[in-house]
Amino acid sequence: MRDDGVLIGRYRLLERLGDGGTAVVWAAHDDVLGRAVAVKVLSDAQSIDEPARRRIRDEARMAAALSHPHIAQVHDFGETDDEQRAPFVVMELVTGRPLSEHAPLTPTGAFRLCAQVAAALSAAHEAGLVHRDIKPANIMVTPLGAKVVDFGIAAPAQPGGPAAPASELYGTPAYLAPERITYDAVEPASDVFSLGVVLYKLLAGHTPWPAGTKSAVMTAHVFSDPAPLPAIGGVPPEVRDLCHACLSRDPAARPTAALVAATLARAAGLRTVHDDLPVAAAPVSPAPRSLRRPLTVAAAAAVLLASGGWWLLGPDGSARAPVDGAPRSPTATPTADAGREDLGGAPAPTAGPVVLPDPTTPPEGTGPPVTRPTAGPPPPAPTLPAPTSPAAEPPAWGTAQRLSSEGGTVDAACSTTDRVRLTAWTPGRGYALDEVDPGPATVAAVTFRHGQDHVTMTVTCADGTPSARITRR
Repeated sequence: MRDDGVLIGRYRLLERLGDGGTAVVWAAHDDVLGRAVAVKVLSDAQSIDEPARRRIRDEARMAAALSHPHIAQVHDFGETDDEQRAPFVVMELVTGRPLSEHAPLTPTGAFRLCAQVAAALSAAHEAGLVHRDIKPANIMVTPLGAKVVDFGIAAPAQPGGPAAPASELYGTPAYLAPERITYDAVEPASDVFSLGVVLYKLLAGHTPWPAGTKSAVMTAHVFSDPAPLPAIGGVPPEVRDLCHACLSRDPAARPTAALVAATLARAAGLRTVHDDLPVAAAPVSPAPRSLRRPLTVAAAAAVLLASGGWWLLGPDGSARAPVDGAPRSPTATPTADAGREDLGGAPAPTAGPVVLPDPTTPPEGTGPPVTRPTAGPPPPAPTLPAPTSPAAEPPAWGTAQRLSSEGGTVDAACSTTDRVRLTAWTPGRGYALDEVDPGPATVAAVTFRHGQDHVTMTVTCADGTPSARITRR
């Protein structure tokens, strides 16, 4: 970059919009095409880190493969013409503000916005891409609806999980699907889970699980069912059922993004290209799948094929409809980083007009029809002996082992029941302790901080041996 703030003689940086731990986002002007753009530049500290350089390049490639009105478009990728050779991405300048900073929406507005996000995810999933970080901070609310941004940790779909374990998990704990936490599968269903958390929070004013430490939130996602969505005026039964289905701990029990978009679009009074899709009925959720293997991380991203996708249409047939409550004179603020935590709850939304349910949809809680015998008394219930439980014994703890990361070290011990407790934690050079949840519990965690960079070590036990997954944000 030259001293006059022009990248490669073309992109004139005008205003700093966001500054995350790894990148800076600028409002800029493309002097060649004469248009406003957003430029995301890797920070000086990250520009010498090869994995960081690879991630921003993969983000540009994958987002550029998608073309959809509710996905922020990528225009260009390059490197600065100075000694740093810092990679940068040139993107559509989205006029609006993140959903995390937006005023509460009416239920109809929440349906419409989440339908647009689901339509964007459907296009990405058709192209074989999983976003992996759907959260309010990565959803821009514009005068023309939602825009999904920040494909910085997106990856090609890999339902079976990565081939080999690794140590890093990217994402935001409050929106991580259980399979992301346990074995980091790269499945479209994980995006649907995250969107279900967003929808629940927009309607109820808080997330489905109580806020707490990172490890407590992730443990709840893996082992606990969400709190039922409270009764809210203007939320029809099919939307309640859809939200609960999105939050299923079993990925196979969740609806597709296309079905989520169609159901929410109809609840909001929109038309879609796929109007032949059925409205989601109350699901029968199978038992959660067993946890298949210890913590692992997704493989590196690859170049993808372009996506077709589908659009939401307004009642007049237009391809983009305003979201209820969207600002008309907003400030352009694309997100600068993919790892910012969002564990708090927004104020409860104001109830909007009642949306009558489809008369063909079963009443709330009935589920699909069940075939019952027409004659004869029911068979007697079998008589089972009362179970006998041995006296509970306290678990034995093994010797603590030291685990290391860039942010510091932890000493962790495992019990005979694979619970974990942290016995010591030491920040690395230049880092300070930010937060610790030592257990004993199924998951323990400690976070070290260096400026705006955070390194979290999430520790679990398997067969009596502790291991740590490293999350950077």
